[in-house]
Amino acid sequence: MSDILILNLSSMPRNSANVTESDYSSDMGKIKGTYTNDAPVKYILKFLNNQGKNLNKILCAVTNEAESAFEKYTETVGNFCTENNYSMPEIIKVKSNFSSSDMALTVKKMLEYIDRNDRIYLDTTGGSRNASYLLMFVVRFLEYEGIKLEKAVYSVFASKEIEDVTELYNMFNLINSANTFTSFGNSVELAEYFKDTRNELIKKVISAMNKFSDSVTLCKTNLSDTLRELNSSLEELSKAEVTEEKEILFQRIIDVIRQKFNLTEDNPEINCVSLIKWCISNNLIQQAITIYTEKIPEYLYENDYFTISPNVKKEFEEKKTVYPFCYEVFYNGFMAIMSKSKKGTTPFSGFLKNMDGRVFKALKESNDIEQFKRRLPYIKQDSSFTKEVQQGIKNFFRIKRSMYDENGTRFADDVIERKFKLIPEFKTVPFMINAKNTEGFINSLKSNTDACETVQGEFEKDYTYDFDKLNTIVYLEEALKNNSDYRISPKLTIEKMQELLSDYLYIKIWIRNMVNHASEESENKQDLINYFDVKGYNTKESLTTSEIKQILMNALKKLEM
Repeated sequence: MSDILILNLSSMPRNSANVTESDYSSDMGKIKGTYTNDAPVKYILKFLNNQGKNLNKILCAVTNEAESAFEKYTETVGNFCTENNYSMPEIIKVKSNFSSSDMALTVKKMLEYIDRNDRIYLDTTGGSRNASYLLMFVVRFLEYEGIKLEKAVYSVFASKEIEDVTELYNMFNLINSANTFTSFGNSVELAEYFKDTRNELIKKVISAMNKFSDSVTLCKTNLSDTLRELNSSLEELSKAEVTEEKEILFQRIIDVIRQKFNLTEDNPEINCVSLIKWCISNNLIQQAITIYTEKIPEYLYENDYFTISPNVKKEFEEKKTVYPFCYEVFYNGFMAIMSKSKKGTTPFSGFLKNMDGRVFKALKESNDIEQFKRRLPYIKQDSSFTKEVQQGIKNFFRIKRSMYDENGTRFADDVIERKFKLIPEFKTVPFMINAKNTEGFINSLKSNTDACETVQGEFEKDYTYDFDKLNTIVYLEEALKNNSDYRISPKLTIEKMQELLSDYLYIKIWIRNMVNHASEESENKQDLINYFDVKGYNTKESLTTSEIKQILMNALKKLEM
């Protein structure tokens, strides 16, 4: 690990013979200097010595005009070290002409002398005006590699003082950190930058940003409290009185952060729609899809796109479920109002009670209804093999595949819990039946009427699709007339609501499953394809990022009432 000073060396003045030595004031007392770079290097040498360290290397960017100054500089450093009994650093000349075309090469040469564990110091005084960019480039490269700037100094000729400009250079870190937050939702760099702040309001903002960062990174969707806290803290800081330079700059950056999140006077707070747009703008596609899927139901409910009766509200509030209230009300309530009652003896239950050994074996050894029918060719001609029975058998196999492996052995509880998240309408079945194998499962079903009702699912319907969500969309007007528990906003037409529901179903099932390589509602895949194709949705098995971004943006635009 080395302590390294980097600088641009100024050329010797034309009247160098007449230049006199001056005293520069600093936080370590008077520092003598004759030429531009003398006082800063002496300051750094003394600063490190006070900490029990030595300056190991000095990297000098030297132009042809500064060749004679390099010799004088080396002599000055040597004399100062000898006088003070300091260890003499290695002084390395890096040729440069400070032109834009040569800058990258100079930076490359300097970086060759620096290792990851080194500590960096800057003398920002010397060189021509554009030479200062060289030091900025070096610092940016080093920070990218994880090498921190320890101290930067500047000698002011007019006032004869040495200023610590470390914080000025570190302000670039603030800008970069803010950009990282607004581009990726990552607050780690901002938290590091302000880790020593005593300003309680800034601590509050950083805390809110950290929570937001965690939510975005982990695709969490319980965002309401997080967004509320972030909105409040950003607003509070934007209006606060601050005095320190970095706090003043951060306050200005807060305005930029708000702009990046599409906040305006008409839309002063980050909500799920502005958050999804931000995710899309920054190519956080999976996060955008997840937030859309999980939070748009809440957005529609809270903004009265649809309303529910007190009875329905109470029913869903008392319902034991892992899903949020608004999601349940919207997806398993409003979008499922074409479902029929499941009370009484179900066709599937009657089929099980009357089955013979061949049917039992086929149910036990098959994985889906098509395989079941191939094992029993005669079954298609059986009058008891009704559409409703087939619906129950389809659901039976969906549940069976989620509870038992190919050998008929029950999965572990955590595996079953994960699998039933894809078929939440059947999530109570594993609690109703605790059979260890498929044979026991079938036998238990025969005597469990409640479980058979759940497995049966919706039946007695004569609509276009087997999937109740699609039928709710297609027959929405009829469904609303026949169900007084649900209403749509008077600002919306039936056609407009059908568009919103279609977009939601398309993104939730088609786009999300494609991006996540998942398979939700796979039994209804052909129904979905047929419906989406007719409506003009893209049902390719693979979509580009640009296509998905446009799909999401179009869906958000349709939300405008």
